[in-house]
Amino acid sequence: MSNFYNKVIGEGWLGRQDGVVAFTITKVAAPLTVATLVIIFFSWLVKKLIIKTKSLPPPPPGPIGLPILGHLLFIKPDFLQYVTEQSKIHGPIIKLRLGRKVYIIISSPSIAKQILKDHDAIFANRDIPVAAIKGTFGGLDIVWRSNGPELHKLRKLVVSEIMSNKGLNACYEFRR
Repeated sequence: MSNFYNKVIGEGWLGRQDGVVAFTITKVAAPLTVATLVIIFFSWLVKKLIIKTKSLPPPPPGPIGLPILGHLLFIKPDFLQYVTEQSKIHGPIIKLRLGRKVYIIISSPSIAKQILKDHDAIFANRDIPVAAIKGTFGGLDIVWRSNGPELHKLRKLVVSEIMSNKGLNACYEFRR
């Protein structure tokens, strides 16, 4: 036991200098660095090879923006002219980053019809802002609710109870 103790104290983690125990950085930093790199490598390997993640389709093309500001500095005062120029370069579907938000701009009427009319249920949901989540008990009101059966029930309730003649006559004094 004392032989092991002397080996660790004398050669390993701690070294003696002038009767005082001193911490040797080089003897500690090298193994810790190697251990950290091995852990990072194996976690990357597990993520890439073992865990199958869903690969998202690539975003539509668009102009190259700055890291934080995105395309804010490059947009001209006439936004429609800027979008028209970019659609001639990149195609009818453009990705623009304005600050932290990514916007997909559709400049073709036929594609817009497909999105808004034919596939409207897919594109009906939207992101709920944090203020709306806090102010509306988790975004559960009719304005921020996701598209689905609960939203349809709420719409029917609003139309039948609040927007009916009886409901409108009841709040006539407030609307004046």
